Amino acid sequence: MLSPTTTLLQKAVNHQTPKIRSALQILHQHGVNALLPTKRTLESEEQNFNKLKAIWQKPMVSKRIGNDLRKKAIREGTYGTYNPNTGTGWDANWDFVTKTTMNPEDGSEMTTRTRVMGGGTRIPFMQMRPPKETKRERTREARASRIELLLEQADDKIADYREDQLKKKPKPGIENVFKRLVKKQGTKK
Repeated sequence: MLSPTTTLLQKAVNHQTPKIRSALQILHQHGVNALLPTKRTLESEEQNFNKLKAIWQKPMVSKRIGNDLRKKAIREGTYGTYNPNTGTGWDANWDFVTKTTMNPEDGSEMTTRTRVMGGGTRIPFMQMRPPKETKRERTREARASRIELLLEQADDKIADYREDQLKKKPKPGIENVFKRLVKKQGTKK
């Protein structure tokens, strides 16, 4: 059983190392192939036929998650570079698949680049707009400034209130004590 001090030490160690998203780790290991579906062949279960069955497997990193990571890198200005230690950025090579084929006419190698992700480094305005957030988060600064303004006036308001309360109290003296006693006896009848 772990003691409370060891769990605190583990939490402290976990906070020191940056947490890298698993999608970025997979992209770092497999490159652009992590964004592409793969075709896998399986032998059929029937004994009579020696057919190979082809099955398409979905990509290791979905296009949606890849696009989110790519847009985040563009917003942060880390597009084109990837730092595997911190897990920040987006390697520009992850946007394209490069295929080399032989040219049938002269036998030379041809390389073709096919875009897999995004349409360049420009993102439409609506996609760059920050998330809407909740109303409480959006109005936080206005509320804070209003509270600061009210706190500046608070001391004056407290002093005025205390003066009003002192004015409401009856003046000390025998006349007021006698009036108060007469009122009490008048209500007892």
